[in-house]
Amino acid sequence: MDSASRVRAAGRAVVVALVAAVLIAGLPVRANAAGATWLNVSTGWGFTCGVQSDHTLWCWGLNRFGQLGVGDTTNRAVPAKVGAGSWRTVSAGLNHTCALKTDGTRYCWGDNSYGELGLGDLLRRNAPIRLLHEGVWDSISAGGDDTCAVRSSGELACWGYNQIGELGLGDEVNRSVPTVVDANVWTSVTAGDTFTCGLQSDGSRHCWGDNSSGELGLGTTGNGWDVPSNPDDGTFLAISASDFNESGCAISTGRRLYCWGENGSGQLGVGDNTGRTTPTMTPGGGWASVSVGGSHACGLMTDGTRYCWGSNYYGQLGLGGTTNRNQPIRLINEHKWSAVSASPAHSCGIGVDGRLWCWGLNSSGELGVGDTSNRTTPVLIS
Repeated sequence: MDSASRVRAAGRAVVVALVAAVLIAGLPVRANAAGATWLNVSTGWGFTCGVQSDHTLWCWGLNRFGQLGVGDTTNRAVPAKVGAGSWRTVSAGLNHTCALKTDGTRYCWGDNSYGELGLGDLLRRNAPIRLLHEGVWDSISAGGDDTCAVRSSGELACWGYNQIGELGLGDEVNRSVPTVVDANVWTSVTAGDTFTCGLQSDGSRHCWGDNSSGELGLGTTGNGWDVPSNPDDGTFLAISASDFNESGCAISTGRRLYCWGENGSGQLGVGDNTGRTTPTMTPGGGWASVSVGGSHACGLMTDGTRYCWGSNYYGQLGLGGTTNRNQPIRLINEHKWSAVSASPAHSCGIGVDGRLWCWGLNSSGELGVGDTSNRTTPVLIS
């Protein structure tokens, strides 16, 4: 670990201590859950954001850096409405958030110590801010202290912290504005804590950044890569990089799930706790989506059933206990799901009926249920 990484790690330890001590304001601003349905949800470090079916944006939980986007730095234990206008999707990172409106314009807010908001400066924001005249975006992913997004043209751009090469630009220089990665056509990108992965239009998997635990899935550990690297290991439909650990997972075009990297808590789902430097297939087939959190992951099958695995210290697997699992496990007789998002210590999902549920750690109100009690099974946002 270089000196810059040590500084970041020390800073994060301080944040963890502050999270444990902070009080929840619980301001009376909440979603109308009785009639609310949700389009998407994204879980960050101690906070959650989601877009409702009326295209309003809501965030709740930890707000020390203004990452909720509600104009202050006061925590919320229930959903609070963010900004105005028509929103399409949102991505919650470590201490910052980015979202796209339905017209494809990009907005970011929260911590900006390394330029991760992509606004051309290092000033923190506590409300959504956009960079004018930057084009239309299709998707966006907020990571540790960096962000990446795909334009409507298929062009990939990244910005923010880059001391381990996680921006994929061929150097280790931070950027405070979106910077084009290469000339290829990309379909998706997932920014993790210290590494990034993406899929190109031919389904090929590319990863870059830190590789200390084999999280790039290239068959090696040690030196990372500062440009996208393709191991030529098949074609994939979806990919997810851990937002506070060194592991990744992807779903192949054959609907099989493969994971790689750190595995101390069984987060690869392969039946043991041994790390892998190349993608290793987990049990079962018919996977539709996957989300890798800190040391756990959750995924959905094409029939809408939910499976989670890995660390379960706070109940973030949503299985009714706190026992770790090293293989995908489902909660029997559970309703069907349309989306799931895993964070470092909590998870949220949207049922096929559009209702939003969360589970796991709740010390900052990140479950959005009006208190700070952890939950080991999904609880409805109310």
